[in-house]
Amino acid sequence: MLIGRGQEIDRLRAAYSSVRSTGRSRAVLVESAAGCGKSEILEDLVRHVESLGLIALRATAIAEERNTPLSVLRSLVNGAPFPDDLVRRFHTMSDAAARMISTEGRDKARRDAAWYELMRTFCTEVRALAQRAPLVVAVDDIHHGDADSLRQLLHLARHCRNVPVLLTFTQSLAGGPADRTFGAELLRQPNLEHIRLPRFCRQDIADMLAEQGRADAGQGTVERYFAVSGGNPLLLRALLEDARLEPDDTVDAQDVGPRAGQAYGRAVLACLDRGGEKAHEVAAGLAVLGGAFTHELLSRLLDISAAALTENLRALRAAGIVVGTSFQHPAAKAAVLDSLEPSHRLRLHQRSAALLHASGAPAALAAEHLHEAGQADGAWAVGVLQQAAEQALLADEARRAVSYLELAHAASADPRGRTEIKIRLGSVTRRVSAADAERHVDDALRGFGAGLLTPSDTGGLAALLLAHGRLEQARSVLEQGRRPGDGDADRTAARRQLAEIRDSVLNRGAWCAGTRAAWHENPAGRPSTGRAGTGLRAWLSGSHAALLAQRIAGTEGLLEITHLTDATFDLVLNAVWTLLALGAVERALHWCDTFLREAKRRDAPGWEAVFAAVRAEGALRGGNLAEAERDARRCFAVLPERHRSALEGSAVSYLVTVQIARGKYEDAARQLSRPMADSLPDTIHWLDYLRARGLYYMATRQYHSALRDFHEVGRLAERWGTDWPALLPWRTDTAEALLRLGEREQGLRLATEQLAMVQDGAPRIKGISLRLQGLASEPAARLGLLNRAVVELSRADDRLELSRTLFDLADAHRETRQTRQAAMVLRRARQLAKSCGAQPPRDRIGSPDAAGASGELFGEGPERNADWGHLSESERRVAGLAASGYTNREISVRLYITMSTVEQHLTRVYRKLKINGREELLAEARAGVQV
Repeated sequence: MLIGRGQEIDRLRAAYSSVRSTGRSRAVLVESAAGCGKSEILEDLVRHVESLGLIALRATAIAEERNTPLSVLRSLVNGAPFPDDLVRRFHTMSDAAARMISTEGRDKARRDAAWYELMRTFCTEVRALAQRAPLVVAVDDIHHGDADSLRQLLHLARHCRNVPVLLTFTQSLAGGPADRTFGAELLRQPNLEHIRLPRFCRQDIADMLAEQGRADAGQGTVERYFAVSGGNPLLLRALLEDARLEPDDTVDAQDVGPRAGQAYGRAVLACLDRGGEKAHEVAAGLAVLGGAFTHELLSRLLDISAAALTENLRALRAAGIVVGTSFQHPAAKAAVLDSLEPSHRLRLHQRSAALLHASGAPAALAAEHLHEAGQADGAWAVGVLQQAAEQALLADEARRAVSYLELAHAASADPRGRTEIKIRLGSVTRRVSAADAERHVDDALRGFGAGLLTPSDTGGLAALLLAHGRLEQARSVLEQGRRPGDGDADRTAARRQLAEIRDSVLNRGAWCAGTRAAWHENPAGRPSTGRAGTGLRAWLSGSHAALLAQRIAGTEGLLEITHLTDATFDLVLNAVWTLLALGAVERALHWCDTFLREAKRRDAPGWEAVFAAVRAEGALRGGNLAEAERDARRCFAVLPERHRSALEGSAVSYLVTVQIARGKYEDAARQLSRPMADSLPDTIHWLDYLRARGLYYMATRQYHSALRDFHEVGRLAERWGTDWPALLPWRTDTAEALLRLGEREQGLRLATEQLAMVQDGAPRIKGISLRLQGLASEPAARLGLLNRAVVELSRADDRLELSRTLFDLADAHRETRQTRQAAMVLRRARQLAKSCGAQPPRDRIGSPDAAGASGELFGEGPERNADWGHLSESERRVAGLAASGYTNREISVRLYITMSTVEQHLTRVYRKLKINGREELLAEARAGVQV
């Protein structure tokens, strides 16, 4: 700490030498910012005097004893060779004075003759000591000294001019002594010398680093230490201590910069504690206000004069803690804030918010202080928080907006206002967490039940419920929201407003917030005849297939010009779902990718989860099982773990569908056994979940269980008004289960009914319907229906459903003895299934076990060619698969034999059957020859 202090030390010692040589007193006032070494050079002087065998009376004034009478003088007396009687008198007198002040107050406390006699005795004893040998009286931090001691020291300075006494005091740049006259009178003394200690320069810092064994530290390192410490020796020493305690082995030790750690934080607080009465208070106010600082605002916040504020700010800058109006380093600000009592910090933030609001500052500034305080009070605070939340949303700070709204909700004393805030939270929180948004919707729903919503708010709540897929509750809210006013005019206005809200909700589109929920005014779920219902049907199915490309182009045009916000989120999502419904799978995936990137960039995991779920469905429809699984798992990854969201139901359904297509039924069962949100059965996601569970039951041959789930999907779809095949084709699912159970006529009826609903549009669902209609029809009509299904599914670009249909078509060709066509179609079906990552479907309707190894096109029968009987069992299996259209490689994989073995078997088959190759083998099959 004495580096760079040579001149100041020499001046102090020179002053003492002058006292010794002249026999006359001198006074020295050493002044510096806290932490700059004034105590150290005073201690150096005392050590120098004591090394000469002379006397030095020393004391350190303590801030906590500022109001204790004679606290400094008692310290001086305790360390002086004074008579014991005098020491006891000082203790007795100071204790009595302290008791008098505590009972009567400082203004009423009286000083009697004995008091003043004791003061004169102290002065006399000091003079006597100085006359025997030159004396040093050193008081550190005189600005913390009590008023009585300061007056006595001033008296000593006046009456000891002709004795060899060196009076040495240190003080901070701010605060000043308790007795203001002391400083003024001291400066008037003719024998006073004033020394001010500067902060370290860069060379001083380099010397300090060299002393710490870092003589090779570069100029860059010196600059970094200077920038963080501000040249304050105490802060610099703390930074070096932090660097020693937390070394960075990955960086050259000679070029390690400062680490503002715990030692640095403690050093900052030490500087504030010794920097004057108001230093810590001013630093705390500056830390709390942050970027909102103005001199006037800070003065009002701390209730101190402008002059005192200026003085303390100057001292903080001189100490290297503050530069301009901000802290030299963020760690300094953090240390100041952490040192505050929680209740005091809360009050500072609350008062800052009130002052900022009163001064007309932006709402975000006041709201941030309310947020830091963790509580708010008053209608003005609620308004500020709501306004700041909207501003935060514009800046894509959704989490901050949510925290503001939650605080506003807690602060609002108006029950209706609290419910309105909850509705807004239900909308905004969707950016961050679907589960949290659902909880806010539940709270708003309870407020609605308590009659705390206006008609307009009722419509907003209904729209929000609709967005979360809670269709029945949304309808109930709209119906119950017709609360009549006091008169006919009020009732008419309420009805009109509710009608407008209902129409706006209906026209938002058929796909809502990833739930794909078509809204109908008709409670029974029958097609609406109103404007909205007609528009939805036209959008999904249309009256002319030629309009398909136009609809796709129009939907993409909407997406291109729509900016993603809370207000447009559902609209954007609806448009993406519409692209899927119209068969534009690749375009839908493109837009999903676009909005997923945007959601991640804007830190909106709630939006990201929904778009990931939509993309999983799109990948399924495109037949890409790997992408579907990846997107479903991405949805899970960004959903919060602490609360379950109903959206997980859809994500689980996509994973289950993927695992079923891959033949991994145990994995599908594990997904179905995971815990789900309690609210799931009340949302549209439940339909996805039920359908996936039904598909699992179907794949594991639990046909009656599958039928129950599919029937429940249909019942809920009709009840909720979402009975659109483009959403969930429950009729064809049910039809397939019925066919498995031998109920062909009922299955045909359901498939035909679904086909009629999408006759002119939705090629995917049309293809699925044609497939089931073909499977349920007589063999004569089956080929034509399945071929039409292939055409529609090709238009829809659904490779997975197309591969399933091709397997069925191959079975139909085989059934009509069209073996060449069967082989070609089967090969294409397998290629498609493989490209999707799916297993060929087992137990196909109308087909023998597809996994049978004895041949899919041939069976035992009386028409067998005699030559076939000469084939071994292995040769018959290979021949049967070859005649079914399998390649040599596929046969080797299927029978677990090498390709060389397959070729050897086929060579023997050709020789025994007296044919020349695979073409003649196929001809044998077409001729009806069976093995």
